[in-house]
Amino acid sequence: MSAYDGIMHGLNEALDHANGKESGARVHKLAVPAVDVAAIRASTGLSQGAFARSIGVAKGTLLNWEHGRRHPTGAAQVLLAMIAKKPSLVKELLRSWTGSVELACPPLHINRRKTAGFRSHSARASGWDSASPKRPPRPCP
Repeated sequence: MSAYDGIMHGLNEALDHANGKESGARVHKLAVPAVDVAAIRASTGLSQGAFARSIGVAKGTLLNWEHGRRHPTGAAQVLLAMIAKKPSLVKELLRSWTGSVELACPPLHINRRKTAGFRSHSARASGWDSASPKRPPRPCP
């Protein structure tokens, strides 16, 4: 069988499967458990803000998850499922990254004036100015 024939056979199998026909294709289904975000956060003992920062999401996102307006998906859902199994995981990871469990991440304040060359105090400290196309990195992970 040539490479072309193999690719065409695979594509036809995929189309048959998508159309609900028996194609003989192997189907792998992964089940990530649904997560109760509020219970998981409570088990860590962290505030909403601290927990949101520790898993790298906005506090508003966490609130939406906790109130059921949205549901975590993908990597966030897997991370939350791991934390549900071992709530101390967040503190252990933070301790290994920073040497402590300090969760506060200072906000980055950059004045976005249109004045060319204007640099705010925070921007001066980081070496970034308004004419630069790239923003400075956040000081926290």
